[in-house]
Amino acid sequence: MKRVAIILALLSAEAPALAQDLTLGTRVGTTGPALELASRVSSRVEVRLGGAWRKANERRTEEPISFSGDVTSGLVWMLADLKLVSGLNASAGFTSALRRGTLVAEATDALEIAGSRLSPSELGQATFSARFPERPSPVVGLRFKHPVSRAFGLTVDAQVAYLGRPSAHAESSGRLAPTAAWVHHLENSLADLRWRPLLTIGVEATLYGQE
Repeated sequence: MKRVAIILALLSAEAPALAQDLTLGTRVGTTGPALELASRVSSRVEVRLGGAWRKANERRTEEPISFSGDVTSGLVWMLADLKLVSGLNASAGFTSALRRGTLVAEATDALEIAGSRLSPSELGQATFSARFPERPSPVVGLRFKHPVSRAFGLTVDAQVAYLGRPSAHAESSGRLAPTAAWVHHLENSLADLRWRPLLTIGVEATLYGQE
């Protein structure tokens, strides 16, 4: 993550000297809110550097258990776009992700287990967490661009990134104790999330340009 951030900073600093133009864009979609800096380095190639951050939490109760969870998702990316035809580019590059989540299950009422009635304090709580590897991952896809004016344009991105297989962990403070088999099942259930779609729409504005 740190190495990717350093590369982004260096390339951004040199962009006005190297690029034929420089644009700043904002996007929304499966990445959450995102900002992006793009440099056209030739008539057919554009380099993009960007990042996104999103955090969400939710709480619900299914008697006699209360569930609360939070998810943190961050991305930085470096992509190169190759112009195929007017308005359509092929994209490829790397992304580095911070993606993790936590779920806490806690008893809100007494529960009968194996003939014994246990109080909420005896049942305690169980905590489950999952985390994806934090390393550069490949991303490929397509980008559609539509100029609205000389300085502004609309963009649609459809890409997919391979984030790697997540790891899961569980712990408890009472009788709500998850088993090793359950944790293994959770990891297998999350394995499908190693492929992440990046679907966004956005706008971009030209900061610097050459005719």
